[in-house]
This record gives sequence, C-alpha cells and structure tokens, in this order.
Amino acid sequence: MPKDWKELSDDDILNFDGPQTAEIARFERIMRHREVEALKELRGELRHLADRVGSSTDRFVGVGNRLIETIESDSRSQARQQKAMIGLTVVIALATVVYVVATWFSVEAMQEGNDLQRQELRHNQSGDTQFNRVARGI
Repeated sequence: MPKDWKELSDDDILNFDGPQTAEIARFERIMRHREVEALKELRGELRHLADRVGSSTDRFVGVGNRLIETIESDSRSQARQQKAMIGLTVVIALATVVYVVATWFSVEAMQEGNDLQRQELRHNQSGDTQFNRVARGI
C-alpha cells in the first residue's frame, strides 16, 4: 500500500477488504479529506456562479432601466402628438363650419339672384315697363 494518500485511487479505497482497522481509519481520513477538498472546489464554483448571476442581473437591471426611459420618452412624444392631433381636429372642425356658413350665404345669394331674374323675366314677358326701369336703375 503506498505511503502517499494522493497516490491511492478511489478504487483502491473502495475495494479494500482487509481486516486492518488502521488502514480502514486511514482510508476514512483520506475520504473525508477528499470530501472537504471537493466541497471547497464546489464552494469556489458556486461563488463564481453567484458572481456571474449578479453581473447578469445588473445587466438586466440596466437594460430594464433603459427600456423604462425609452417607454417614458415615447409616452411624452405620444402625448405631444395627441395634443397636436386634437388641435388639428379642432382646426378642421372650425374650417368646416366656416365653409358651411360661406356656402349657406352663397346659396342664399344665388337664390336671391335667381328670384330677381325670375321676376324680371315675368315682368318682361308681361310688358311691365316700370319694373324694367326700376330694375335697370333708370
């Protein structure tokens, strides 16, 4: 049996079937030592993993903050755009009202003109000369 415990393989330790209690105790100590070493290595790997998770979380938080800033900026832009759309809608509504009023007066003026032309035509056909003089401004 080798003197140096590092030279012992796991198979040597696990397959040992001798009655020597000193050797069994030595194997137990070797196995505990290997267990401690494995736990230390695991602890180191877990710390490394925790650091990586922490840095990833920090990156996610940074991306999340930038996303929130972008959303807030877009929200302000959308609010300005909605105000502009409301203003344009009001302008279009007022222009429509002005157009309707102007068209109404135009139609009334055209109807008055048509009425005058009809009256003049009737009077011309009836031979009313006085109406013709007044209509012509004589």
